[in-house]
Amino acid sequence: MDLLARREHGRAELEQKLRRKGVVDAALLDRVLDQLESDGLLSEQRFLDAYIRSRINAGFGPLKISAELRQKNIADCAARLALEGYHDCWHDVMLAARHKKFGHQGSVKDRESLARQFRFLLYRGFPHDLIQQALFKSAE
Repeated sequence: MDLLARREHGRAELEQKLRRKGVVDAALLDRVLDQLESDGLLSEQRFLDAYIRSRINAGFGPLKISAELRQKNIADCAARLALEGYHDCWHDVMLAARHKKFGHQGSVKDRESLARQFRFLLYRGFPHDLIQQALFKSAE
């Protein structure tokens, strides 16, 4: 309960944390996690929404967030469905991350600066085509 009081967790993540703390009886652990889910205290959907919003607020794109969710043992189909709800915001999130890192550079003239921004946005997890659209549109 202490772990759930701090923030939302996915089932696999909570199970992993409890195993590290010494809970070794798999049957007991499954029953406890099932009970938490049936009581509404553990929700994969709430975890996905909270996690995605926090990563968006930190300036990360859908590819990076998807990879992080995969590391947290979230099914790809569940992550994909959750990320679809944020489809319309990726361009704005990317521009905000770019602005925060590089300041307001209306148009990028030199190739070195353009390449640096491109690499930064790729690392942040934005799709290649979205980056090209934003950077080359501003370079014109």
